[in-house]
Amino acid sequence: MKHQLKTQVTCFLNTFGEMEQRSMFGGTGFFYQDAMFALLTDKRFYLRGGGIVTEALVEKGCKKLFT
Repeated sequence: MKHQLKTQVTCFLNTFGEMEQRSMFGGTGFFYQDAMFALLTDKRFYLRGGGIVTEALVEKGCKKLFT
């Protein structure tokens, strides 16, 4: 994983409060209150949606991994 990208993503996500990072699936999983909400790999950033969050992300041009 590009160290600079990981640093930038981590700094951005930390603006929303403290979270935990764990090595997951060859990348870094980001957790809040023991729930993983994002995964950063060398090539992609996956963000967990659900409900209106999914709708908003799709409207912004994000692609759903699972339907």
